[in-house]
Amino acid sequence: LENWDCGVACLQMILRWLRETDENSWGGMDSRKLTKQELIERDWILQNIGVKSIWTIDLVMMLQTLIDDKEKLPTRMSFLFCSTKLGVD
Repeated sequence: LENWDCGVACLQMILRWLRETDENSWGGMDSRKLTKQELIERDWILQNIGVKSIWTIDLVMMLQTLIDDKEKLPTRMSFLFCSTKLGVD
């Protein structure tokens, strides 16, 4: 669990939901366990996020990277990231 991060876990839940919605290919699996593909994806995210202390904006930028890469996420979507704070809190 040394490479577990709650933000990355949330990002992977979003990705799983998008894939279920788009492909309906995840039905019937144990949703509490990561698939081999998701384990590889988690490692890829952690390597490519580029920081050790992961902030919300890092996750937003990674989600945009994954949305732009049609091989990693073959779905059409967009999102709007909003915050009530300017700067670091």
